Amino acid sequence: ILLFFLMIRRPPRSTLFPYTTLFRSNLNLFLEMRRTNILFPQLDYHPIIEMCTINGAKALNMENQIGDLSIGKYADMVIIDLPDHKINDPEEYVVTEVDRARFTLLEGNPIQ
Repeated sequence: ILLFFLMIRRPPRSTLFPYTTLFRSNLNLFLEMRRTNILFPQLDYHPIIEMCTINGAKALNMENQIGDLSIGKYADMVIIDLPDHKINDPEEYVVTEVDRARFTLLEGNPIQ
């Protein structure tokens, strides 16, 4: 199991994600990261992940509450499954292979 930290309290804001995705109730940030990687292959994986975490929190002026796991912030995160084979680059795996979370924690509590 790999912890992958997502800003899940509010929809993220990024200039790379279509504006209409901010208002969809079925927004899947894993698929949005994959789409961004396909559309902008020159981007490294780390900035794409940051668009869904700390940069989204900054865009909402909530970086003191959400966006990463730090003391005093909400423990919002998703847990993903790892494949049976070895992963050389975990960020590449998250951006290009993951399509859903195993489960989600909001303020440290599991949610459905």
